[in-house]
Amino acid sequence: MRSSVPFRRFLLLGTACLALVLAACSSPQQPGAQGQHSSTSEQSAADEAGSGASEDSGTEESRSGESDDADRIQRTGIAPRTGPLDRAPAAGWAGETLFGRGNDWEPNAAADPSGPYVYMVTTRYSGHPACSTCTKYPYIVLKVSKDNGRTFGPKSYLCPCPGRTGGQYDPQIETDAKGDVYAAWINGGFRIVESRSTDHGKTWSTPKVVTRGGPGWADHPWLAVSPRGKDVYIAFNHQDSYIAQSHDFGRTWENPIRTNSAHRYHYAGGGYVFLNGDVVYSQANYPLGKGYAGPVHIVSTWSHDGGKTWHTTQVDSVGVQPPCVDNRGCPNNHLGGHANLAADAQGNLLITYDGAIYDKGPQYVYVSRSTDGGKTWGPRTRLSPAGKEIATTPTVTGTGKGQFGVWYYDERNGQHEWNVWYRSTTDGGRTWSPDVRISDARGGLGYKNAQGFGADYGDYGDMVVMSDGETFAVWGEGYSYYGPGGTWYNRTTG
Repeated sequence: MRSSVPFRRFLLLGTACLALVLAACSSPQQPGAQGQHSSTSEQSAADEAGSGASEDSGTEESRSGESDDADRIQRTGIAPRTGPLDRAPAAGWAGETLFGRGNDWEPNAAADPSGPYVYMVTTRYSGHPACSTCTKYPYIVLKVSKDNGRTFGPKSYLCPCPGRTGGQYDPQIETDAKGDVYAAWINGGFRIVESRSTDHGKTWSTPKVVTRGGPGWADHPWLAVSPRGKDVYIAFNHQDSYIAQSHDFGRTWENPIRTNSAHRYHYAGGGYVFLNGDVVYSQANYPLGKGYAGPVHIVSTWSHDGGKTWHTTQVDSVGVQPPCVDNRGCPNNHLGGHANLAADAQGNLLITYDGAIYDKGPQYVYVSRSTDGGKTWGPRTRLSPAGKEIATTPTVTGTGKGQFGVWYYDERNGQHEWNVWYRSTTDGGRTWSPDVRISDARGGLGYKNAQGFGADYGDYGDMVVMSDGETFAVWGEGYSYYGPGGTWYNRTTG
């Protein structure tokens, strides 16, 4: 969720949210698991496969009118099934699969490096509330794979969180080296919380508010976890850039630290914690108070002393994003200002980002490399095609020695004909493979056809390398920014 005026939405949540802003999310106790809650199953795996009837009929959403988020007042309903998916997988890819039959937005993923577990979370704008006292939607749903993303179990609520007022947004999920799972999200009232699971997502610790002692409302969290799991960082914005941190596996949290000095609006979009404790984030920022005017700065925010002090390096400066070409419109910051990063096994970094070649002109996807923990960066390399196209929201993952993969959206097939494209490198980003289309289902939902889909759906997706060495990618597709739409995923097959 990205907004330049969170107070506008915050007021819509009502005074009840203000009363809860200092209260942590409560959770029912499990016998023998004090301080934990189970992720509550919502329906069967057969329903989630997308065949047959589903509880997500869309009728409740159509009657309800508005969600609590003023930016998403039309994000209701369920996209109709129109026939078979008609997949045409790219060589080396399994073929894209629908997460479920809900109205799903902004997915995130994590892979257990020590075992075959893969986790997906997404924001759902449809279905039934998690409990009798829970806000109806949106809420965060979770799916877990035990076979490196080949199949997934039924979806469950990540945290019903009884008594919360307001929706859940912006889910993040990560694992540490031994397989413990960490999640973060906005839990009503623009409060960011974090929770941990030590049993592969079956039960979760009571969520802790990580923004206490901070500036107030908080938006767009981004989670990064050290290999041991001891050091946990969550970057977020309150216009300025802030980072919350825990150094005891998420049990307690220090007051958030402001990391910027320039008066600009920040969005974090990637984070990584090195074996030696250094940490780095990728961010994009705009001049504050100018309606997302340019130039847009792509930066790395890094600490080499365990989060005590933070520094910022400008990677690039790009033009302001082009006007929205979505068929129903979208916020004027939606298409631009995305930056994501990853590291290979040697600790070399690759940042990927989008940027217009001039203000409101064609927009491309670029990458740049760093070998010193984000302090300095090399020249940029363009990954998306040159021309009049708009490319946006790139995501990167890394492994091995110099091996990286990047996916991004673009509309080279025509306006309102978006697709997800993937490229990879084995030499640290010096050379790249040809791009392949991994959004390969050419029908099945009302927003999809042989040329693509109506719009990118969400402000981010994700991509991870699994324990078998294969790559798992997840993203959103829909009719428009306002939906309805769905979360989709694909994996390489060796």
